[in-house]
Amino acid sequence: MKTEPSIEATRLPGQLLTSAVVRARWGYKDRASFWSFVRSAGVPHIRLNARRIMFDENQLADWLAKRSSNTPAS
Repeated sequence: MKTEPSIEATRLPGQLLTSAVVRARWGYKDRASFWSFVRSAGVPHIRLNARRIMFDENQLADWLAKRSSNTPAS
């Protein structure tokens, strides 16, 4: 019997965003406070190398939805 892969396994990655784009969308002007928040809050990101970090748009949307006070608990 063949089983279907889970939705998470078949989901395509979203657009990769730079830290500058995410900072602007979230209203951060200070890079240091943005990176402090990313580390402390566990914001999902992808480390491409020692100096380059990108953010998957779908992962950020999921992460924000889980943190939203308007979203019912699962």
